[in-house]
Amino acid sequence: MSDTDILLSVDAQPQKNTNEKQITFSQEDFNQLAAAQLFDEQECLFIENLNVDAEEQRRDQLYQQQEEVEQIHEKKQEDLDDLKMYVLKCIGRQDISQDVAAMESDFYDKVQLIVDEMTENSFFRMETFVNTRLERIIMYCKSYSQNVCNKLTLEERQLYLDLCESVRKYREKIDERLTK
Repeated sequence: MSDTDILLSVDAQPQKNTNEKQITFSQEDFNQLAAAQLFDEQECLFIENLNVDAEEQRRDQLYQQQEEVEQIHEKKQEDLDDLKMYVLKCIGRQDISQDVAAMESDFYDKVQLIVDEMTENSFFRMETFVNTRLERIIMYCKSYSQNVCNKLTLEERQLYLDLCESVRKYREKIDERLTK
C-alpha cells in the first residue's frame, strides 16, 4: 500500500503499520454510509427509469402523431375521391340534360380542389361541360327566370344576371329607336 491508501474497517483494531491511514467506523456509521450509498443507487435507478419512461412517452407521442397524420392523409384522399365522383356525376348529369342541370353554388370551388388530380381527358370533359353550360345560360338570358337562376353556380348566376341585364338594356334601346 502507498502513503495515500486508506484502509476502512468496521470496529477493527488499528494496525501498527504506519504507512496506512486508517479510518474506523462504528457499525452504525457503516450502516448509515451503506444506506446512503444504496439510496444514491436507487435514486440513480429511479432517474434512469424516469428517463426511460420519458423516452417511451416521446416515442409513443411520435407514433401517435404519425398515425394521426396517416389518418388525416387517408381521410383527405377519401374526400378527394368523393369529390372527383361528385364532379363526374355533375358533368354526366349535364351531358344527358337538354336543360341547364342544377349545380351546387360552390361547384367550381370544388372543381378547383381536384384540378391537380385531373387527367387530360378530365380537362377536356370539364371544358366541354363549361361550354355547354355557357351556351345554355346564353340561351336562357333572353328573359330572367328564377328557376334557371336557382340551378346555377355562384359564378354562373352572376354571368346570367349580367347577361339578362345587358339583354334588357339592349331591348330597351331597340324599342326606343323603333318607337321614335
